[in-house]
Amino acid sequence: MHFEDNVLVRLGDPSQRASLFGDEVGERLARATFGIVPNPGETFPLKIDNVVLAVPLELETRMETVGHLDWTQGRLTGEAVLRTGWAEAPVAAALLEGTVTVTMAGSLGRISEVRTAPIPLPTLAELDGPAGPLADPAARERARRIALGLRLVGNGTGLNDDELSDLMARWLAQQGYSQMVEFIEAAGPPSGAAFGVTLQFDLLDAAPPVARAVPFRAAALVREATDSVSWLQAALAEIRRLKRGMLQQPLATPPLDGIAPRDPVPVFLFVPKTLFEDAGWPGALPGASAEDRVKQRMATAAGWLAGEGVVLVSV
Repeated sequence: MHFEDNVLVRLGDPSQRASLFGDEVGERLARATFGIVPNPGETFPLKIDNVVLAVPLELETRMETVGHLDWTQGRLTGEAVLRTGWAEAPVAAALLEGTVTVTMAGSLGRISEVRTAPIPLPTLAELDGPAGPLADPAARERARRIALGLRLVGNGTGLNDDELSDLMARWLAQQGYSQMVEFIEAAGPPSGAAFGVTLQFDLLDAAPPVARAVPFRAAALVREATDSVSWLQAALAEIRRLKRGMLQQPLATPPLDGIAPRDPVPVFLFVPKTLFEDAGWPGALPGASAEDRVKQRMATAAGWLAGEGVVLVSV
């Protein structure tokens, strides 16, 4: 049976479904959705309650109008062109609903917006600074969140860089964006000159950490991954479209106690385990066995994909 069909039928069969999700998948989901950094030895039990197979996630209709007026010898003439189009609907192999058990701080935080004098939104180049964007995608996104956070929140909050990055990620998700580049392109120069709001972070009800079964919703994408095509680039582009479709439905993971997830629309990416036998994947340590090298490459890939809201599952 074809790899993609095999994963699909196992997702649909309750007796086979659990075999697709190893012990490490719950941790990857927690990292991708909530930015959780686990304690050594901590486990993240994952439970899939509902699966809907092969779901098209339609994107919004896009409409554009173009007008033109001329004044010629005392006569006003004009024309208007209306262009409409329907963005191609991405199709998820499945939509998954369930819970993942995570140990979360008992302290609850609240993000509030305070109206102030408009703050000019920076360009991406201004966020990146003179050195330009960082090469690593996760580090680049984190640096941009911190840079914008310092503008919108200020540095008198007592937050460290990790807390400020997480705060900004959650706030971006509340605005409907998963990446800083999407927010700046939509709301920054030249379309938006200034942003008349600052953010405030309040700590509520300090308490010891507690384990919580947190609900989630996620799309699933299955890719056999061959050497004949640039499948990874295409898969990541499709994942972006799936995320936008989930936000528009809406099918996002709901907030927990008023706190929005860092990425409310995680996507499971199923790939063959044999894919990581390729030495081109980084992460393998010198002297490791062939089996361990495969595991190390998978773990490395899963780490940076989690920063993109993607849960890597090797089958």
